[in-house]
Amino acid sequence: MKVRKSDFDVSTDDLMFKEEVPEGDLYSKVNVDDRIFEDKAVRKKRTTYLIVLAIILIICSILCAIFGFIYLDKQLKDRINNPVVEKYDLFVGHSNSTYGGEISSFAKYNSENSAFSYNFYVSNNNPVDLDYSILLANLDYDNSKIDMTLIQYSLLKDNEVVKTGYLEDEKDNLLYEDTIKSNFTDNYTVKLWSDKLSKNNKFNFKINIGV
Repeated sequence: MKVRKSDFDVSTDDLMFKEEVPEGDLYSKVNVDDRIFEDKAVRKKRTTYLIVLAIILIICSILCAIFGFIYLDKQLKDRINNPVVEKYDLFVGHSNSTYGGEISSFAKYNSENSAFSYNFYVSNNNPVDLDYSILLANLDYDNSKIDMTLIQYSLLKDNEVVKTGYLEDEKDNLLYEDTIKSNFTDNYTVKLWSDKLSKNNKFNFKINIGV
């Protein structure tokens, strides 16, 4: 639209624009209803869909909750029937890297005063008291012809004798069983001797600690 200077009505304070509109673009809205009506069937179908969806979601939530409670109950029963047992270990210090000793001849180890000595200690760094056992293993048991019942032993704990006797002719000999307190250390010395074995009888052993 082109506005010309002569189109302004300068006799009034407001300036008005004049526009020519083709007659075909004009129409009357008299008795015309602008409201838009929604199809009742479509609205009913939508409402039904939302209700069904809500019901399905509620049912799924209830089922999930039920399965969740069943799973938790099963876990609780499993823990009651199968309690978790904490496993603790003891620290064992040996006087050599072989964790035992080797006697090449009993000729000079023929009495308690001249016995072969081996030192070790057991430490409990755990928060609970622990039961443990001391075993002496004959490392040459399968090939050895030595009679172990001829070997005497004495076990000292903190310089006091706690066990003495003869070894049994077995691969593993249980020397002692005890309980060690939390944050405590037990010091041991095992002595071995024999006045009945010849100087050619060798004995190779290892100290094991069982928990």
